[in-house]
Amino acid sequence: MAMIRIVQETPGNYHVYTGTVSQNRFRCTLRDLGHGHREASVNRCVDWKHDGPLHPDSRAAQILRGEIEDPDADDKREANIRRAARRAKSKIRQRCKAQGLDSLLTLTYRANQVNRALCEAHFKAFLRRLRKAIPWFPYVAVFEVQKRGAWHVHMAVRKLPLTLAASNGVQVRSFNVVRAIWRSVVGDLGGNIDMGRWKGNSQKSAAKCAAYISKYCLKAYADGEMGSKRYRASSVELPAGETVQFEAASLAELIDLVVSFAVEDGRVLATSWLSPFKDCYFVASERLA
Repeated sequence: MAMIRIVQETPGNYHVYTGTVSQNRFRCTLRDLGHGHREASVNRCVDWKHDGPLHPDSRAAQILRGEIEDPDADDKREANIRRAARRAKSKIRQRCKAQGLDSLLTLTYRANQVNRALCEAHFKAFLRRLRKAIPWFPYVAVFEVQKRGAWHVHMAVRKLPLTLAASNGVQVRSFNVVRAIWRSVVGDLGGNIDMGRWKGNSQKSAAKCAAYISKYCLKAYADGEMGSKRYRASSVELPAGETVQFEAASLAELIDLVVSFAVEDGRVLATSWLSPFKDCYFVASERLA
């Protein structure tokens, strides 16, 4: 199926390009995220052909000039949201792996706290106080609304130390300190950290934590308000990937290539998938402890 792009070459001067998926040109991207994690992908390239200038009397030209409404505007907006969600999911996954985030926390309210802005303010205050106890605290967090309407926060974090100093200087279990900080922030709203979730899911690989958190990011894009930021994350410089293009190659050959890169030095496959159209392949690996 051909793809169409309309490109503005100069102000008011639009040109049409038709793209078809190449059968023998591929782009491979290899990325080492550290902490034993690697990701690689194979994508078919698109061959673009210039079809000439856009006819000024065409419907597309009238839409671009704002003379008529675009009947497909809602569909395009939803497609843009889906693309943004996929990009965010990839960033979240890579941030979790690059920082070695191998544990999960969920910050909740006992009260039916339905104000997202208040939840974000509480979360910022929670981070400020927590970093006094753990200055190196890296995280990725996603906000989600429960069925009852209350907001809560899913977090991927690095494994906490066994104990932390309480406000009186006494070393206590780290989980109790983290919970006390959250409760001190939310006050009468009754903050809590789900103990069952902590015990059942706290210690995982970064790959599993990344999959868990990114799942909620996609849901946040589906449910979130337009323009709202769906996730928060500590600052980290993601390793640059190496991209190579191949001519006259086969998909099977390049899948073998990226899988070999992924499992190098004793790593094991964490996930892999091939798109239904066989135009994209993705693989991720990790080094188990």
